Amino acid sequence: MIPVIVLLVSQQTSFYLTLAIFLFLLAITLDLIYHFLGSKLSHSKVGSFLDPFSDKILVFSLLLLFTLANSFSRIAFILFLVRDLISAVIRWMAARDEAAIKSESYNRLLTYSQYALILSLLVHNWLIYNKWRLVLIYTKNIIVALTVLALILAATSAVYYLMTYIKNLSHRKIIAQDVKAEKCIILANRRSRGYHDGYRRRLLKLFAKRREEPILFLPSKRDMFDNMSKSLKAKLNSTKQVIIAGGDGSFEGALNYPPLNRHQLGFFPLGAGNAYYSYFYKNNRYEYLRSRFKFKQMDLDILEMKWDSGKIQTTFLSLGVDAEVLGMNTLRTTHGFSDYLKGSLKTLIQGRSSYNLTCKLDAKTLIWDNCVNVTIAKIPYYGYGLRSLFGPINPSDGLVYGMAVVNTHSKILNHLVRAWGLVLTAFGLNKPPLYPFKAGKIIISSQHPFPIQAGGEYLGYTKSLEVRVIRKQKVLVI
Repeated sequence: MIPVIVLLVSQQTSFYLTLAIFLFLLAITLDLIYHFLGSKLSHSKVGSFLDPFSDKILVFSLLLLFTLANSFSRIAFILFLVRDLISAVIRWMAARDEAAIKSESYNRLLTYSQYALILSLLVHNWLIYNKWRLVLIYTKNIIVALTVLALILAATSAVYYLMTYIKNLSHRKIIAQDVKAEKCIILANRRSRGYHDGYRRRLLKLFAKRREEPILFLPSKRDMFDNMSKSLKAKLNSTKQVIIAGGDGSFEGALNYPPLNRHQLGFFPLGAGNAYYSYFYKNNRYEYLRSRFKFKQMDLDILEMKWDSGKIQTTFLSLGVDAEVLGMNTLRTTHGFSDYLKGSLKTLIQGRSSYNLTCKLDAKTLIWDNCVNVTIAKIPYYGYGLRSLFGPINPSDGLVYGMAVVNTHSKILNHLVRAWGLVLTAFGLNKPPLYPFKAGKIIISSQHPFPIQAGGEYLGYTKSLEVRVIRKQKVLVI
């Protein structure tokens, strides 16, 4: 990269041109070797956390330099840039909507055509400097031909992205059955952050009105389900469907209340995070809550997490930085997002962010040195993080899904690597530092205590935990 910059700025000697061509050919060769042996190198330091975009960084940096030097078409450069922006947006939408796009072959073809274009530009400039005028017309024609080819591949891949996204979106299947009886009970938690919002309360009342059901409030106590009145408990026996109006913690409380195990549980979002909202409503937003829609029923695996201080039933948990952020939120207000930012800032300053873990996946053992975070879930935690890597997840296959963020570089970069991991999952890119995994039983241990959380609730520190599917819960989805 440096020789190319010197070349385009000074152009005082052909040495830089020759060196630039040599280094670029070396970069292409290493890139080919890495992608052919990627499966063997993905867990080594060769798998840099910048790898998903390293090709793009190289291509666009060089094309920009050639464009600024008037050696390459500005229009073509802008078209390449627009194509990548469009593709990025479509990938993000596909990951969000469970419409996974597999396009590695298109991406590689486009990248290699751009490599060939850049190499021809380098050779053309070398010929100009060395006054090989007789062949300049041929190299110029080659540049034009490669530019047209790359633009065609760029346009074709963008169309492929869009058509595949639309096709996969229309063919999505929810593994669920229509519910015959729609009579339900709505249990609301006044302590949920969303309940303090006037719009959410009006929406809840409208939802109850359209469902033709009253709103029954849970007691304002920590163990709100165990502390329900006898009359409220008696009403639970009158219907199979129970809608929990609250946050993620409210729904997790329902999962841990044995009498509700035999009910069909639905969810109305009144919390700050609402991982459950993104799952049960499949990104249908609040407009669907305004109508008297029909639910569908499906089975959902419920996880059991055992640790030093006990056990809990949940559908998502994490250890490491994410859990530490919740631990830093000692004062919870009605503004969940600002609380999360405050906790993140405290974690950035005071948090450890590096854990050496041993992970047992059934009979397989993995060693994760300098692990930043581990997410284990049965629902797409963080909206769509897990399903963007695995694709649609069977909600009742008896497996536990997870994703580790392991930094193979300096510990100083750990917080940056965690943020980078969120970007990768948002675009559905299964690349380092992300390491997806699944198993029937997962055991994670460490010589030093690590922070844990389940269902959005901070649980403290432990040196080991075990996660497995313990039962199935009938839930209501849209």
